[in-house]
Amino acid sequence: MSFTHTGIPPIDMASALFTSVPTMMEELFDNEMAAGDPVAAFGDPVALLEGLAPLMLVGAIF
Repeated sequence: MSFTHTGIPPIDMASALFTSVPTMMEELFDNEMAAGDPVAAFGDPVALLEGLAPLMLVGAIF
């Protein structure tokens, strides 16, 4: 997880997008595959990205 905070929102959002989000997606995929649910293993990380992307975009702008 990235704890870097520069105080410049676009840089902070890009940092989270390229460091924290892929790690969360990988962990979610691995957990769902270990649970034996391949549909959720592919769907949940996509849903995570779809849910976070608009919030990160707004956070980077404002």
